[in-house]
Amino acid sequence: MRSALYSFKDLIILILPALIFSLAYYLYPISMTIYSVFSNMNEFLEFLNTPLMKSYIVHNLYITGVAVVLEFAFGLMLALIMAERFRGSKFFMVLVVLPWAVPDLLLAKTWRWLLMPKYGVYSQFLGPILLNPNEFTGAVWAIILADFWKCSSFIALILYGGLLGIPQDVIDAAKIDGASGWSMFRWIKIPLLKPTIMVAILFRVIQLMGIFATVYFLTWGGPGNSTQVLSTAAYNYFFKFYDPIRGYFVAFVNVILGLAISLYFIFKIRGYLTR
Repeated sequence: MRSALYSFKDLIILILPALIFSLAYYLYPISMTIYSVFSNMNEFLEFLNTPLMKSYIVHNLYITGVAVVLEFAFGLMLALIMAERFRGSKFFMVLVVLPWAVPDLLLAKTWRWLLMPKYGVYSQFLGPILLNPNEFTGAVWAIILADFWKCSSFIALILYGGLLGIPQDVIDAAKIDGASGWSMFRWIKIPLLKPTIMVAILFRVIQLMGIFATVYFLTWGGPGNSTQVLSTAAYNYFFKFYDPIRGYFVAFVNVILGLAISLYFIFKIRGYLTR
C-alpha cells in the first residue's frame, strides 16, 4: 500500500505558522474585548442603556435589514436572468460581477462624488433630494444605495449557483405537467433554493453587521451621529476619542449581535438541509 505523502507531524508543522498567526490576530482582540466588558460590567450596562449606544444598534440593524431585502430582490432577478441561456449571457454575467470587484474605499468615494449636492452627476439631474449624504434624511439611504449597487451581484452569484444545482429532470417534469413560468418559480425553484437563499442572506448579514468603509468614507457617520454604526463607533472610540473601554463595549455588542443573527440563519439552513 502506498504510504501517505505527509505524516500527521508534517501537517502540524506546515499549519503551525498560520495557526499561530491566526490565534495572535484574532484571539488577542477577542479576549481583550471579553475581559474589558466583564471587568467593567456595571459601566457596560450603563453605557448599553444610553441613547447613543441604542442609536448605533438601530442604525446598524436598519441598514442591514433594508439593504438585505433590496439586494436579495434584485439579486434574485439577476440570478434568474443569468440562468437563462441567451445571446450575450456571458457578457451579462461579467457586467453583474464587476461591481463586486470594486474596493469599498473607491466605492464610497465615488458615490460621495456622484451624490454631491451641487456638483455631483446625479444632482445635476435629480437635484438635492433624499440621496444627499450631507443631509440627515438622505445619508442612510446614500449608504444603502452604494451598498446595493455593489453587493446585489454577490447575492446574484450565490443564487445563480443554487439555480444551476436544481435537477434538470425536475424542471422537465414540471414543463411536461404544464406548469407555467410563475408556477415553476413559486412552487419548484423557490422551495429548492431556500438553503441557498439562507446562505446568501447569512453572508450579507455578517458583512453588513461589520460594515465600515462604506459608512466611514461616504458619510463619516454623519451628519451628527445619524449614520454611525457599531463598527465606525468602535473605531472612533479607539482612535479618535482615545476611549478604548467604550470601544471594547461597542465591539462586544457588535460581535454578540452578529453571532446571534448568524446562529439563527445557520439553524434555519440546517433545518432545510435535514428535511
